[in-house]
Amino acid sequence: RGAYEESSLSPSVSSTEAQDPTALGVGIIGFGNFGQFIARGIQRQGHTVQATSRSDYSDYCSAHGIRFFSSLEALCEEQPDVLLVCSSILSTESVVCAIPLAKLRPDTIVTDVLSVKQFTHNLLLEVLTSATNLQPKLYLP
Repeated sequence: RGAYEESSLSPSVSSTEAQDPTALGVGIIGFGNFGQFIARGIQRQGHTVQATSRSDYSDYCSAHGIRFFSSLEALCEEQPDVLLVCSSILSTESVVCAIPLAKLRPDTIVTDVLSVKQFTHNLLLEVLTSATNLQPKLYLP
């Protein structure tokens, strides 16, 4: 769990968040270069972005209308509609296992950006099934 368990539940909030009631709230775990790239596309589609990362991106997020959380737990308490794992393949397992799934709504979509789909498919299936009484719906492209 490591850096994702840091305290500080107060997110940086921007006044430029989308006002569209149909906009999705997308949480991004891992806000390095690729997480930031994905966030820009999500925002262009009119959705709101919330992010957390091992590194502090609060200044970047504040400047770009993104809510930054210094802990994964705080991000999940916001109950995003979609939770997008943007970590390296080496840290994906520890990141996925650190997600406090009980804080998410049962209909939250949990997905990743890795190109190695069989690995993450099996990992998400194992973690989501063992942590909940639900049968997750996982799709491979």
